[in-house]
Amino acid sequence: MPARNLVFYSIAAHHAEYLGVKWIVGGHNLLDGKFFKDASRGYIEKLNMLFKQGCLLCDGGTYRIVLPLAKMNRKEIVRLAIRLKIPLEQTWSCHREGNAHCGRCYACRQRLEAFGSLRIKDPVFNQS
Repeated sequence: MPARNLVFYSIAAHHAEYLGVKWIVGGHNLLDGKFFKDASRGYIEKLNMLFKQGCLLCDGGTYRIVLPLAKMNRKEIVRLAIRLKIPLEQTWSCHREGNAHCGRCYACRQRLEAFGSLRIKDPVFNQS
């Protein structure tokens, strides 16, 4: 979907403004910004600047997009998720529509590679 992060973050910003939310948390990892230009740190900072300028109800304390995983590769994220006991079988990475991960798109390949490098089976590919 062209400009998808612009669309998604704009919808999130709309809700953030009316709900008084401080942060919009993006899950982009280290490689996402290289593969998707609208997931790069520079792009997100431009969005934050636009949101700050366009916020009508913020009284100087605008919301902003934060990227806590931006400096981590997928392997580091999986390792962190395991340490935090995140139910990885309930997470979704696939970029294709369907009821199951396709296993072939960019995100699925990255995910499978991360689990494989940790010598762990990815639980979303064990559920069939």
